[in-house]
Amino acid sequence: MSNAGVIDDHILEHYRGLLDAEDSAFNAVEHAYEEGDREQFQADLKLWRSCIEAKLQYLEKCGFALLGPEWKECLRSRSSISL
Repeated sequence: MSNAGVIDDHILEHYRGLLDAEDSAFNAVEHAYEEGDREQFQADLKLWRSCIEAKLQYLEKCGFALLGPEWKECLRSRSSISL
């Protein structure tokens, strides 16, 4: 990755992996919610959030800032979602 904001095959491949991880984590959250498993829901929700954060950090690193500088705080402030 030589130029910020330039998309190449490497960026797309890595981003696709991040999207797949996020999708998988969301599926786990959804399953735990449907099962009513509060502990697993909280653990899966934490993992899902970390996948979202990793994706946003990667986009930022590549020169694609989708959100303002306060996006990390926004994710942290919404961590009190419960089942």
